[in-house]
Amino acid sequence: MKGTEPLNRAVFKRNLMAVSLLFTLSLLSYFNTFGNSFQYDDSFVVGQTPRSIGNFIDLRSYNNWIEAVIDLKNRAVLKYVFAANYHYCKDAVFGYHLVNIIIHILVSIGLFSLFHALLKNSPDEFERGGRFRLALAAAVFFAVSPMATEGVTYIMGRSSTLSTLFYVLSVLFFFIGYQRAFPGSILILSCALLFFALGIGAKEIVITAPAAAILSLYILRSGSRSALLKRNLLSLLLPLCLIGGYIVFRGGIGVPDTAIESFKMGGEANPHVRYLITQLNVIPYQYLRLLLFPFNQNIDPDFSRAIPFLCLRTLSGVFLIFSLIYWAFSRRRFSVFSFAVLWFFLALLPTSSIIPLSDPATEHRAYLPSIGFFVALALLAGRLRLAGNWRLLLVLIPLLFSIGAMARNRVWMNGRSLWSDAARKSPDKPRPFNNLGGSLFREKNDFQGAIHQFEKALRLDPRFIDAHKNLASTYYESGRIDEAIQKFEHVYFLDPKSRPWACGFLGDSYMRKGVFNKAAEYFLEAIRSGTDEAYYHLRLGLAYKMLGDLKKAKDAYNSGLALEPNSHHLKFNLAEVYMLEGKFEESEKLYIDTLNLRPDFGEAMLNLGFSYRKMGKFELALSWYRKAMDKDPDSEKVHIHLGLLYKDMEKVALSLEELNHALRLNPSNHETLNLIGSVYFSNSDYSNAKNAFKRALEMSPDFPEAQHNLELAEMAEKQQGKRESGIKEMKEVD
Repeated sequence: MKGTEPLNRAVFKRNLMAVSLLFTLSLLSYFNTFGNSFQYDDSFVVGQTPRSIGNFIDLRSYNNWIEAVIDLKNRAVLKYVFAANYHYCKDAVFGYHLVNIIIHILVSIGLFSLFHALLKNSPDEFERGGRFRLALAAAVFFAVSPMATEGVTYIMGRSSTLSTLFYVLSVLFFFIGYQRAFPGSILILSCALLFFALGIGAKEIVITAPAAAILSLYILRSGSRSALLKRNLLSLLLPLCLIGGYIVFRGGIGVPDTAIESFKMGGEANPHVRYLITQLNVIPYQYLRLLLFPFNQNIDPDFSRAIPFLCLRTLSGVFLIFSLIYWAFSRRRFSVFSFAVLWFFLALLPTSSIIPLSDPATEHRAYLPSIGFFVALALLAGRLRLAGNWRLLLVLIPLLFSIGAMARNRVWMNGRSLWSDAARKSPDKPRPFNNLGGSLFREKNDFQGAIHQFEKALRLDPRFIDAHKNLASTYYESGRIDEAIQKFEHVYFLDPKSRPWACGFLGDSYMRKGVFNKAAEYFLEAIRSGTDEAYYHLRLGLAYKMLGDLKKAKDAYNSGLALEPNSHHLKFNLAEVYMLEGKFEESEKLYIDTLNLRPDFGEAMLNLGFSYRKMGKFELALSWYRKAMDKDPDSEKVHIHLGLLYKDMEKVALSLEELNHALRLNPSNHETLNLIGSVYFSNSDYSNAKNAFKRALEMSPDFPEAQHNLELAEMAEKQQGKRESGIKEMKEVD
């Protein structure tokens, strides 16, 4: 017993060293990602849009957690991990990168643990230290490989890294649990099943984990006949039961129509066969090449969907794939090397077989299979028994990999660098140019540069609907409304599915042009197309309000509230309509509802104060104006409203003080000068009133209200002069 204590302590120290090394190398390889911005479809996950997970998952809701268990088939585990990230980090990108790196480190540690356990039970002869070094070498290669960057640096790549973590843990716990005696084995095997379920809830690629777990058993040294029979039965039944149960649970395996369409090459071409032929090129010439020589990486590689089967490139790829598989099975005994090779191809089955996916090749799909590749690579290096200076390769390769990973991370720094890189490497593919244009638009407000990139994409594919939509939106945002209308109309006729979207923007474009009747027609068409979004009702109501049809405006706002009862925008606009109708009691209630939904809504505070002012509730009006003032002390509008309130309260000095403050904030506002003149006029100070009206007319000679007020002031001043002269004459007679 005493003799084992130093051994246990040595094992602990050695494992701690391995974990520390993996942690340090991973952190060094990815430390320069922390400032990288959100990319591609990250915004639909991290809380930047209304569709984002952070905006519709409440971690504090018990019902949501129940739904997560029921909804595993829709990646509920992944969604809730992102929701927790959003809960603590909001839109701070650092926290998301930190979680991604931590998951990657845990995968590396899991890889080391699994293959160290496999090597210890392998029939191949390894010295004790050799097993440890080989497992650690494989984990180090994996931890610093540039091919992992798309899974780690790309925040949405977490779907691959998280599912890989659960995949590795499921196989590890199954392998350990199978060797334990009852009842301890039940607990460990239950953990394996739990990790498999969690993996399914992260990403469906975990579906092959049971097969990998069964394959791991063949590494064990041959035992009794009953043990061999048990192993064979498990080989047949467990994967079939788990995979069959998953398919039933999911309700079948559906393939998106977009993926099917992208692999129809015309005529009766079978998209499943086309996809398989494409993958026979992707696996050797993309995944294996980049794992071994990680240069020229590309987020959007250009793989043709029309590669013929009977060509040298495809046949060479088939020969390489089958040679590797034959090599794995042709060995005298099933070894860890055989298992590693089969792991690589088994992990690729869900994404690189006959089920078409929209993108033929993406680097994050190689994240899970790369574990098998790097284990095989480490084992081959171990077989070479490198000596002397050759051993430096075991240090040099991870060093070069780490430098490559850091260089690739810099490409992911922002959308411009990422998609410029992709456009340079895939010059015949329209999507990189389209996404580069989107990045220039979002990150730099470079409208002209964005338009140039969208036009490049359309020259490559004139029917690329996303580029048409982006080009139209850029015209709209840059103020080129007539060109935007032409392009939105083009989208309207080109793609029937995009008509509600086009109608919405056409309505907004005509609103900006002041053609409110045309805008209303398009908003109505968007609503009638079946896309019942509250936004369209909001914009329709605004168009009717601008046309002066307050009844239709109210109907539109109420229809929107039926769809989205807690929309503060709809309540606010409906309250404005009631205010225009002079129904201040109704507007009061709606403004209060608006402020309950959004307490910091300054415009609602101001309008509520106006309603109280019109109702003669001056003290309530004053309190809301002061709240609006506290929120924005330099708001010209607030000071104007306060000035008018003090005028109604006959506090002339305070009224003039507020209006003059508003004028200092905006000295060119002729309407404020007109209001100042009206305050002087109401106080019979016609001389100052005339001066204010004259200054307003100097700023805006065509200002009819100021002209009318000036004439009234001059007439009132003359009458005042006559009265004063009459009084003076009466005093002289007396």
